[in-house]
Amino acid sequence: MNKLSPIPIADVQLARNQVIFREQYASLNDADKIPNSVQHNVPAWTMFAIFFITISLAGNIIKERDDGSFTRLCVMPCPYPLYLLSKIAVYLVVCLLQFICLLLLGIYLFPLLGLPALEINGRWFALLLMCFSSALAAIGYGILIGKLSATHQQAAIFASISTVILAAIGGVWIPVFVMPPLMQIFSRISPLNWGLEGFYDVFVRQNDIFAILPECGVSILFAVICVGGAIFYDKRNRAKLQVRQPAFFRPSPITLLLLQIRVFAIITTLPNLVIVQKEGCLFRCCLFGFYRCYFPRKHAFREEQTRISVLV
Repeated sequence: MNKLSPIPIADVQLARNQVIFREQYASLNDADKIPNSVQHNVPAWTMFAIFFITISLAGNIIKERDDGSFTRLCVMPCPYPLYLLSKIAVYLVVCLLQFICLLLLGIYLFPLLGLPALEINGRWFALLLMCFSSALAAIGYGILIGKLSATHQQAAIFASISTVILAAIGGVWIPVFVMPPLMQIFSRISPLNWGLEGFYDVFVRQNDIFAILPECGVSILFAVICVGGAIFYDKRNRAKLQVRQPAFFRPSPITLLLLQIRVFAIITTLPNLVIVQKEGCLFRCCLFGFYRCYFPRKHAFREEQTRISVLV
C-alpha cells in the first residue's frame, strides 16, 4: 500500500492511453508564462530559417545585376516596384513552406521523441499572419543587402553574420527570459525577437490575433523601410549612370536657310553620309541636305567620348 493511494499500485493495470498529462500554469499573469522546449524551439528555428533566406535573396539580386538580367528587365515595360514585388512573392512562399514544415515537426514528430506536442488550438490564422509579417521583414532585409552590396561574397558574408548576430541577441539560441536584464533590453532591437514574441503570444499565452498586432506592425514597418531604402538607393544609382535623352530642339527658319546655303556649297564634295555625335550635338550631312540639331542639356551629365560612325 502507498501512503498516497488507498489501493496497491502494483495491482493496477493501466493502458498507455488511459492516463493523460496536461501542463497548466498557476500564474494568472500571461507575461510570466515560460515556454517549454517545443514551444521555444519551433518558433525560434522558424525565425532563424526565415531570416537565413537573406543570403539567397541578396545573392540572386547581385547575380541578376552582374549577368545583365536586371538590365534586360529594366528595358521591359515593367516598373521597378513590380520587379521587387515578384521577388517578394516567390520568397514569401518559401518562408511559408519552411514554417509549415517546422510546425508539422512540432505537432507529429516531437511527441514520438518523448517531447511535449505543440498545441495550435485552432489559432492558424494568427500563426500565418505572424509568419507573413516576419517573412516580409526578412525579405525586405535581404533586398536591402542585395542593393547595397557590390559583390556576391560581400552580400553573403554580411547577410550571414548579421543574421547570426540578430538571432543571438534576439533569443533564438538562448531564450530572452534567461538573459540578464541589459541583454533583454538589447534583444528588442532584433527583428527575430519581434517574431519570436509574437509566436509566444500564440503558443504559450494562448492569445488571439489582436495580441500579435504590435509585433506584426513593427515587422511590416521594418520591411517597408528596407524596401524603401533599396528603391531610393537604386534610383540614386540610376541617376548617376543613366544618360537621359534630352528633348529635340527645332531650329529656327533663318538657321535652316543659312544651313541650306552651306549645303549648296559642300554638296559636290560630300559623297557619303557621315554622322558625328559629340557632347549632345548631332551633325547630319547628306547628299540632299545638311542641318544641325541642338539638344540643350537640362542636367549635368558625364562627358562621353566622341563617337564617329561612317556609313559607306
